[in-house]
Amino acid sequence: MTGRLAACALLSVAVSACGVTPAATPRPLSSSVTKDAAVRPSVATTSAARTLATTPVRRLPARALLRLPAVSQLPELGNGCEVTSLAMLLTAAHHPVDKLSLAAAMPRDPTPPSFDGAGRGFTDVTGWGDPEDGFVGNVHGTLGYAIYHVALARFLDSVIPGRSRDLTGAPVATLLRRVASGTPVLMWTTATFTPTQNWVVWQSPHGPVRATSDEHAVLLVGYDRRHLYVNDPLTGIAARAVDRDSFLAAWTQLGRQALSYD
Repeated sequence: MTGRLAACALLSVAVSACGVTPAATPRPLSSSVTKDAAVRPSVATTSAARTLATTPVRRLPARALLRLPAVSQLPELGNGCEVTSLAMLLTAAHHPVDKLSLAAAMPRDPTPPSFDGAGRGFTDVTGWGDPEDGFVGNVHGTLGYAIYHVALARFLDSVIPGRSRDLTGAPVATLLRRVASGTPVLMWTTATFTPTQNWVVWQSPHGPVRATSDEHAVLLVGYDRRHLYVNDPLTGIAARAVDRDSFLAAWTQLGRQALSYD
């Protein structure tokens, strides 16, 4: 939501268990990694999504799977699914950085929570930060929420300059084609990989934020006709099979957010 990883080769025929090979030493983050909450592109109209949606493509293979070891966000990062998935993505990009270094350096929205009445839980929040500006709350546990694609894409670009690709709003086939070509995709969904009805709305410095305590982020590493295969940081399971239609419905609820690299 540790350890060192090694990116492995693409399997384009069938699903198999993930192998682990010795990993490169995680690199230090660039000194240029800072919070930057300037331009806020629309979820459905990022330039990357528009370009990819109109680019001629070859026939999509029926199935594909990447062999990439999973990393667990636990126990250190109770709310760190996004940065742990980002750590796995960076390993696949041959630029390994450990999850704790990423968590320490990622952008944050420091807006403190305000509450309705005496309650101090997630459903009692009436005012808080904006996850498109940076991580909201405590990534290590207690009361914490998430970081969304806008802030995380900028953060990724600061770690591997010029290679971050915000694929939010792109067609599903575009994401699957990336996986088939050997590149995993970070996607936002729910912890159950099914649509949720648990929503709250709070006021942020930029306006209302609609959020769910079920929010989750994983790394897409494979697919077939009925399933998607994800490295799940919450369970530490690699190539976990999830129902394709249910996952995509939950992904749509979370704004069709997706992030990868070139």
